Amino acid sequence: MKLEIYFKRFLAASARNGNKREMFVEKRYYIYIMASSSGTLYIGVTNSLIRRVAEHKEGKIEGFSKKYSCHKLIYYEIFGDINAAIDREKQLKGWRREKKEK
Repeated sequence: MKLEIYFKRFLAASARNGNKREMFVEKRYYIYIMASSSGTLYIGVTNSLIRRVAEHKEGKIEGFSKKYSCHKLIYYEIFGDINAAIDREKQLKGWRREKKEK
């Protein structure tokens, strides 16, 4: 996480100083599974896992995960391509519960 903050600050400083060099920062996307204490599972995709997990824990977003109190991160995968992450999310959502638990 510290490295990510460093790069953001570096890019901001470069922009302020008129640095015209292009830098390519690899984007990351995450599929993740949150669980409630009763065992309800929520599967989602995000570009900021830390932010999104905090939103789940704080109940900031209305919907399924808030309704069923899915506050515990139990699994995640990292992707460099958003389409691959979305495809994987759809794949996991299509699985039966028994397979998800394994």
